[in-house]
Formats: sequence, structure tokens, C-alpha cells
Amino acid sequence: MPAKDTWTVNIFDHEGWLTEKRPLSDIFTDINTNKAHYVDFSGYKFAIEKHKELLDRGYIQKTYLSDTYDGSQRAIVEGTAAMTVNCTWIMDEIKRKFSDQASDIGAFRVPFDGNGKISLFVPFSLSVTDQFQDKELLKSFIDYFTSQTTQRKFFNAQGGIPYQKGVTSALLPAQEDLKHFLDTGNTESYWANLKIYDIDDTTNDILDYFTGGKKLDQILPAMDAAISWAAHAKGDRNWN
Repeated sequence: MPAKDTWTVNIFDHEGWLTEKRPLSDIFTDINTNKAHYVDFSGYKFAIEKHKELLDRGYIQKTYLSDTYDGSQRAIVEGTAAMTVNCTWIMDEIKRKFSDQASDIGAFRVPFDGNGKISLFVPFSLSVTDQFQDKELLKSFIDYFTSQTTQRKFFNAQGGIPYQKGVTSALLPAQEDLKHFLDTGNTESYWANLKIYDIDDTTNDILDYFTGGKKLDQILPAMDAAISWAAHAKGDRNWN
């Protein structure tokens, strides 16, 4: 776990949401309207607890607080780490830096009991202002950019796993391993993309829990409190 690059810390924990019995879109419709709260769902909390168990059992390196995302790539390639929990785009980084070894790496989902799905992080929408004058030029660009030919070129140059139907690109074995979930419909939208109110990043809370500065039972209530504050600040009537 390369915790110096803090965004990597709770990738493992995100997958705990997929153990919930309801679709995440339904869950977050309720959370976004104050009909449900983070404390009502055990999946995320369970994942954080299991993550700490891995640390306590010695499966996570002792130097995790100072280790980096870049270093985790080298560790996987050189075999000083058995595995890393990360997003598929780590393979594009490895390919750029260690092209000869990139094909020797495989991947699997975080093996929580549940529905056997993985999180899908899709690009944010392409947006334009309604002040743009030349609507035909705009349409021409969108048609060009979203065409299968252009998307193939994009993914072959940029990396990543194509989501658009009919678009293919050269994938590494680790990416092929996980594309299977996309092809079979076994994905759920990444949970943080479903919430309408931003909350404090839970990374620091999780690290505080790992190092003994915070208890697990404090994390989800803090998330609910952050949503309540944001909703009240916006004047959201669901919180009145």
C-alpha cells in the first residue's frame, strides 16, 4: 500500500460497497435525499476493518506510510511485492516504465464475498457552454471524437480499458483479466461518483484508524455529518 500517495489508500475499501444487496444507484438515491445514511450500510465499514486486519497480520509492508505509487509499480515488476491493490490504469504506467515486464502481471478483483462485481470508474462527461456559437462545428467534433475509429486511436495512445461498445484496443494481460467483468455486465459505478454532496476524503480517517488515532466507529458517522453540513449549507429541503 503506497500511502504517501494518499489517494491509493482506500481503493481496497471502495470495493466493500459491492457487497451490499441493493444496487448502488438505489442506495445513493436514498443517501442523497436523507432517506438513508452511511451508518446504515455495513459493506464499506467491513472493508476498512478487513484492510486493517491485513495490516495487523503483516500482509502490508511496514513502510506503507512513506511508500509511493511510483514505488509500488517497481515493487510489483521486481517482485519485492506480491501484489498491490490499485486501479487498472497502474498497468499503463507500468507499460510506459517497464515495457518488458508489463505482460508478466495479472489481476483479480478484491475477493470480498458478495455479488462478484468490480467498481467501474468512467471518465467525466464532455461538456460545452451553451454560449458556443458554431453548433455544427461542435456536433462535428463530438461525432468525430466519439466515433469508434477515433476512440480506438485514443485508447491505444492513452491507455485504459474502452467502455464504448465496439471499441477495442491493445490490452495488457492484467487489463484483460478485469475487462471480463465489463464484458459480462459485472460492474457497478464507483460509489463516490454517485453522491451529490462532497464529503471530506476518508483517506486521512482510515490512516488515523490504521495508526491508532481514530476508531472505526467514528468514520461513517463523520461522513454522515459532512453530508448534513453540506446539504444544510445549500438549503436542501431534504435535510430540514
